[in-house]
Amino acid sequence: MCGAFQDWKEKEADDALWRLTKVENNDHVWFATFTFDTDTEGKFLTDWSWTVNWGATEFPTGVGVQDGSNIPITAGTY
Repeated sequence: MCGAFQDWKEKEADDALWRLTKVENNDHVWFATFTFDTDTEGKFLTDWSWTVNWGATEFPTGVGVQDGSNIPITAGTY
């Protein structure tokens, strides 16, 4: 995951802090715990590149779409 909270640096998405864990036996459900100190926005990337990225207009749940909108993130722990 990358976003305004880390200056949209896709290579920083490589840091273990930003890695998501896949739910066993389900290629479509991933999880992690994030804390955002202020309202921000973000997107999910794969392979630390913008080639495949998912955005959405809903948070904290929703369905991401390729090249979708920046995800609005309200401050808090999710």
